[in-house]
Amino acid sequence: MDNLEKDAHFRKGTLTLCYLLSQADGEMTDDEVKAFELFKSHEGLSDSMYNSIINNLEARNYEEIYAIGLGEIKHCDKSDQVKCLAWMNKVANADGYVNADEWSLIYKVYSKELGLSIGDILDFQLPKIENSLFSKRKLPK
Repeated sequence: MDNLEKDAHFRKGTLTLCYLLSQADGEMTDDEVKAFELFKSHEGLSDSMYNSIINNLEARNYEEIYAIGLGEIKHCDKSDQVKCLAWMNKVANADGYVNADEWSLIYKVYSKELGLSIGDILDFQLPKIENSLFSKRKLPK
């Protein structure tokens, strides 16, 4: 598989699983939209490709979306799978709260489907992202 094909699997799979994750609590918040915009710019996803993927997903149910996202990510190497999970965590945390359905989906993907450990996920960082979205949050005292 060449790099263009690998990148396509990663981008489509990650965007698809993040979309599913953003729907877990019933609504996509403004902060989640900002996290998607950050993904799009950081991963070099064109507006037309982004819109094409999202429009395709909007017409599908949960099971179909999950199968598409997982199928794409299973074509990726471990490094890109971990990177996908890091993006899923960013989207889940974007609104400042990760609900049980979001945690459940993240766990199911990394542990049950991909066989990754929590250590694999926690050790991974997205060093090139300047994420003012999260740095503005004030933690309660």
